[in-house]
Amino acid sequence: MANGTGGQMAVMAVTSLYHAVNSSELAANARWTNFMSEDITHAIEPLMESAITGNRHRPPTHEGLTTAGGNIQFEANPNAIGIFMRSAFGQSSGTLLTQAGSWGVGSVSAQWSATRGVVRHTFLPRQDEFSSITFLPPIALMIYKDVGSAFMCDGTIVPSIEFQLEAKQLVKATANVMVRSPTRIGRSNSVAALRSPGGAPWVWDMSSIQAGPSLSSLAADPNFESMTIKYSTPMEGVVLLDGTKKHAEFQANGYQSAEISGTISFRDQLDYDSFIGWGNSALRVTMANRRADMILGNPASAFYYTMDIIIPAMKYLTWTTPVRGPNRLTSQFTGVAELDVNSNYVIQIDVTNITSNYLGV
Repeated sequence: MANGTGGQMAVMAVTSLYHAVNSSELAANARWTNFMSEDITHAIEPLMESAITGNRHRPPTHEGLTTAGGNIQFEANPNAIGIFMRSAFGQSSGTLLTQAGSWGVGSVSAQWSATRGVVRHTFLPRQDEFSSITFLPPIALMIYKDVGSAFMCDGTIVPSIEFQLEAKQLVKATANVMVRSPTRIGRSNSVAALRSPGGAPWVWDMSSIQAGPSLSSLAADPNFESMTIKYSTPMEGVVLLDGTKKHAEFQANGYQSAEISGTISFRDQLDYDSFIGWGNSALRVTMANRRADMILGNPASAFYYTMDIIIPAMKYLTWTTPVRGPNRLTSQFTGVAELDVNSNYVIQIDVTNITSNYLGV
């Protein structure tokens, strides 16, 4: 019987929503990734006849629109998450920090050789459409479920990505996907030798949080116990009279947003004062894997697998400090980022890894 331990996943960027990936492309270009779970569902909408026939039995149905989508949960890996983030944000840019092959004497890395360059990728929300038929750049997603052929999700977009930080836990992420064309594909031989995506997930003690009234006045805040940051672009599938039973387009139908929620130790009323003051607050979350075997680049000026989440302006929306018996008190909050006129973005995420780029085929 099939078991979840046999599940495998690969993802690759493509340049067209209509591009159908074949096995050879998958073997040559896919980025194999670890994941915790997925719940992508393939659905076919029934079209029910409504003619009155003198009885109350359910009338015949006809095949309607086919859709697919769901969530992928994974432990945030610095090399694996980038391609999901590029689709969610719509764009990325890279800054080369260390040239490939010039890591220097004594450079070490658990997964990779020094032939790869160290790159800082910057993800900013896209303001113009990727193409006339999709606002966000598409990816192709292959999921192997331990038996038979693999499931291929062509024309996939990522409307939202979420990061969850919690004390005593590994940092986790959830990517929501919408799929235009779910099919099946022959299992690539490369799947049998699953390649590690490199790096390692971040642990909670590798995270630091800074908060303040602005980015220029941030200060370390050690009182957060958990935090969730979700970036999303509302998307809708557009159906056209094009002779198919699939979405023809994926278009934006709302504002891009970054939502923040979490728990903070209740020590004083300062954060509550910020809430009722309705003023902007700035936030920066940094995760750096500073293990000795994860040094990237030249040890004299070492880089590490790092992710920086920068929110220049946010407002608290809800605040509660419930008393639940004779226990210590914590405060739960929700907030939302707003466009900062100085930086001109609501959220920016920088990822340092050894992936050269996230361009598609």
